[in-house]
Amino acid sequence: MGAAAVLTPHFARLLLFKRASQLSQDLRFLLTGGTWLSIVVALLIMVFAEPVVVSLFQGNEVSEAQAQYLAGILRLGALQLPCIAAGTLIIKVAVVSRASREVVMSAGVGLVANVIINSLLSFRYGVYGIAVAALVATALSTAYLVMVMRRRCGLDMLQVALLFGSWATMVGFCASLYTHSGLAGALSLAGGLVVLSAHWRTWLGKRGAAGDLDSVTTGGVR
Repeated sequence: MGAAAVLTPHFARLLLFKRASQLSQDLRFLLTGGTWLSIVVALLIMVFAEPVVVSLFQGNEVSEAQAQYLAGILRLGALQLPCIAAGTLIIKVAVVSRASREVVMSAGVGLVANVIINSLLSFRYGVYGIAVAALVATALSTAYLVMVMRRRCGLDMLQVALLFGSWATMVGFCASLYTHSGLAGALSLAGGLVVLSAHWRTWLGKRGAAGDLDSVTTGGVR
């Protein structure tokens, strides 16, 4: 709702006045900030999902095991947050640049992946399988959208790699929390600091050279 109310008219105004460099700079800042904020939220959900769900739902009709099962599904759902944050921002750029075909294709990729993975996992793992299918489908759909919208958004391959690297860092953090592995947590923390530092340096460098991005084609207008 916030993206629709604020970002869509903002991106449309920048596109209208042919300020491609400002559009790209704002998008990179929002992508980086939104991704890391959603990673923090996802990690908080990973840590507190079980005690919160158990305290809320455990009772005469819901056993502790059932509440823990629900908490596990909630954790899997939380892993989608960075993908949703990035996908929402890029979809807004696609809307104002009239790149509806790319959005439809990314949705198709997610749908096909969801159907295939559901057919493989749901009968064996139940709701867990459905949650895993939704997670993988969201990640694939967003990754496809990032790749096909990369030039319109003014993103180079390094920035795309850093975005995907931040997702991988989150998965590593969550795996370390799930397995209670200190080594995995330390490696994930080190990787996260490297990726975050590279994000910061890249954004500062691109900000200093923002004038060079005016040549990027956005929505067919140079």
